[in-house]
Amino acid sequence: MTRDEVFPSKYLKAADLKGKARIVTIESARYETLKGLDGKETQKIVLYFENVPKSLPLNATNFDAVCDATGFPDTEDWPGQLIELYPTKTTMEEKQWTAFASVVLPHARWRHRYHRHRRQSLSVK
Repeated sequence: MTRDEVFPSKYLKAADLKGKARIVTIESARYETLKGLDGKETQKIVLYFENVPKSLPLNATNFDAVCDATGFPDTEDWPGQLIELYPTKTTMEEKQWTAFASVVLPHARWRHRYHRHRRQSLSVK
């Protein structure tokens, strides 16, 4: 069994992408209280996507990336935006981790890619 099978998460992880980029539509962006690994509660924006069973809490870097890419600093304007999630490497505390990166697809570019990928829903357990 894999680690993800033994310890399933209700949140989307980079491993859920199975090494491939996925185009998703933001359904909502909710401000929620989450418990960190240290047990402390913290407030974060959590993205929910259409036809994806898991949500994605945003760190400050990914929040800023969505703001910059959409041109919308307010999360209330994010629903309906198509974004591409892809796994990338990041370094934290001198260790390299697989993490998320996201970009909003420009209209001319996403039309072809969205139709090609739209039947490939992000199936995660």
